Amino acid sequence: MRSARLVLAEVAEMKLSLVIPTYNQSQILPKSIAAIFRQTLPREQYEVLVVNDGSTDETSEIVRSLQQEFNLRYFSQENKGAGAARNKGIGEAKNEIIVLIQDDIIATSNFLGEHRKFHQQHPEENTAVVGFTTWHKDLKITPFMHWLEHGGPQFDYDRISGKLEVDHLAFYTCNLSLKRKFLINNLFDESFAVSGGTAYEDIELGFRLTKKGMRLLYNPSAIAYHHHPKNLKSVCRRRFFEGRMSHRLFAKHPDLKMVGDKDSLWHNITHFKTGFLSDATRFRLTSFFLNQFTIWPIEKLAYFLENKINVPLVYKLICGYWYNKGYRAASGGSGGGMGGSGGPSSARGGADSVGSEGGSSTKGSSATPTD
Repeated sequence: MRSARLVLAEVAEMKLSLVIPTYNQSQILPKSIAAIFRQTLPREQYEVLVVNDGSTDETSEIVRSLQQEFNLRYFSQENKGAGAARNKGIGEAKNEIIVLIQDDIIATSNFLGEHRKFHQQHPEENTAVVGFTTWHKDLKITPFMHWLEHGGPQFDYDRISGKLEVDHLAFYTCNLSLKRKFLINNLFDESFAVSGGTAYEDIELGFRLTKKGMRLLYNPSAIAYHHHPKNLKSVCRRRFFEGRMSHRLFAKHPDLKMVGDKDSLWHNITHFKTGFLSDATRFRLTSFFLNQFTIWPIEKLAYFLENKINVPLVYKLICGYWYNKGYRAASGGSGGGMGGSGGPSSARGGADSVGSEGGSSTKGSSATPTD
């Protein structure tokens, strides 16, 4: 039996392995890597692993050039999706703590130190830590982008504010750390990647780990910035794809809930949420009221307002419509597609692909999905 002194020494010496999956983000990736090597934590206390998920841009050349400046480990694989890229990095990691971010995340200087501090305070193998992520200060934050992280589908930090222990819905892989021993035999499900991108592999793993005893703690001082502007059209495309993938998610986990168990009625009302209803009931209600006839004026209004004013109910309705449409498409209904005349306001040009959310994509996608 190990002595208490030995255990304390091991806790004090906890080292980190940071994994960055990347796909076609050669413009922002160097900034993400540079931020990781400007940490207050001494470099000998962490390693950085970059996994190129079959990028078709200059990612490989750029990362190899950065290897000369930074002591990072680089891996490349054929395009399999964000989950597979993370699994590769986790498998190659050498240290006790796995830290996960995305290739469009800019970490603050004490980011790794804050993750390490929480793990030192909570050395239990089943303890994981999620930090706080918000838009990068260099971006122009539109009213729509503000809604995305305050009641919208991007993040839900308002719900977990002030809490220490949070649920699987806060398992955000853009700012997350776990013990490698707990994670190594419970990796990401790589089947949540299809042509068009990946979605919900983070929520699926978070739910699965919770059932295995994971305790997810929130450290709001582990701050990172998301350097990826969004607009209504790109998010509607993303919601359509998430709807498709949610069909697979619920088939694998029929008992999974996509609303927080601790949401109060007041929180649900003020954020135009329906947490007091079951997933099936919400789907039936929104599908009944939101159809190709009723959505048209709401969609036009949403596009008119997205850069002018924050109207949560309007944005929620349009995003919910495309989510339901994707779910129906996956379940054999008449969901239709997101391209051509079937897409949201398809006459508008310059739309992001369904995978334009950072991290990793799969063949057939022109950008990268978020988690």
